[in-house]
Amino acid sequence: MVSQLVKKTQSDIIYPVSDGEPVAETFDHLYVMMTTLLVLRH
Repeated sequence: MVSQLVKKTQSDIIYPVSDGEPVAETFDHLYVMMTTLLVLRH
């Protein structure tokens, strides 16, 4: 039995940059997420 290795190239992998959905439903939701991220950074 002979097997062949298939080398993947950079163009074979696709990383989506968006799922088409908004980050937050409301400004309040966005504010809470951003504030949480700032707190966690410090």
